[in-house]
Amino acid sequence: MYKAKVIAVALAVVLSGNVVRAEDQSALWLTDDQITLIRTNCVDVQSTLQRIHSSDALVRVNLGQRYETIATKLMAPLNSRIALNRLDSVELTKTTADFNEALAEFRTLYQQYEQTTLSAIEMKCKDQPVRFYDTIALARDHRAAVHDAVGKLNSLLKQYGEQFTAFRAQVLADRKES
Repeated sequence: MYKAKVIAVALAVVLSGNVVRAEDQSALWLTDDQITLIRTNCVDVQSTLQRIHSSDALVRVNLGQRYETIATKLMAPLNSRIALNRLDSVELTKTTADFNEALAEFRTLYQQYEQTTLSAIEMKCKDQPVRFYDTIALARDHRAAVHDAVGKLNSLLKQYGEQFTAFRAQVLADRKES
């Protein structure tokens, strides 16, 4: 328990320390104390990153499978049935296309995040503390992008559901008029 707290504090210090950026924005300047802290705790941080990486991989597989199933076993067949019945489903079809695009983006962003995280895990962090810090910061940015992609996918699913509800109501209303 104590070790976990120390690791969490060290990771927080490493990720939130004062950073000065050079004019070209490509280099980070860390203080000597911060570099020493990174060297001292980097193996523990890598261990924590390994656990995060493992749990994120499981979540990504589950989410990816669910999104894929929704796209291929719900959206595409429903859109096909609607088209075969010569009903207007332009909005549903557009949302499906947007969803498939967002799903491809999610996959790409997750691969970037995974590669960056693996790079940090495999790095000789005691020899390259600044590069290790930069890699963790980049991994954090990539993870945030994956989070945003998941939000976009969920938003598109909600949109599709609302469009389907409106479509269904319109079809039922048209049937009552006939």
